[in-house]
Amino acid sequence: MVRKLFILRHGEAESGRNSTDINRPLTDQGKKDVLETGVKVNHEGVRFDVVLCSTARRTRETASLFLESFTKAPEVTFQEELYNAPLDQVQRSIMGIPNDYKSVALIGHNPSVSSLATYLLNGQFISLSPGQLIAFDLSIEDWNDLYKGCGSLIEI
Repeated sequence: MVRKLFILRHGEAESGRNSTDINRPLTDQGKKDVLETGVKVNHEGVRFDVVLCSTARRTRETASLFLESFTKAPEVTFQEELYNAPLDQVQRSIMGIPNDYKSVALIGHNPSVSSLATYLLNGQFISLSPGQLIAFDLSIEDWNDLYKGCGSLIEI
């Protein structure tokens, strides 16, 4: 069985001069970019069983705008541990996904989202830009079976 994992780095965020890092909002351009990505993904017919999302303001705003165009929005699970998470914490979050979910989106931060993408491709370096979405087919039966190199990039 192939599982699908979509990784979305939050949209471009305001600088941290006027607020704490966790409370930084998206810029107008960041909002526009994420909204456009959501429209494109929805138009392509991509669906998610669940969305895992950091609790930072910029990731919550990204999730809301990204999913705005979906007629049937998936469940969104906000996980505090995804904020400033090291790779092993992100892996644990993915490995804890119920097995009845086949298609999952993760909305998070760099460097963890880029590290995850690199891990899934067995070391082929990936650096996600703000608002960038990347998709993988994972050659695993169970989310708990996640391993280095189990991902293949798919085009959306």
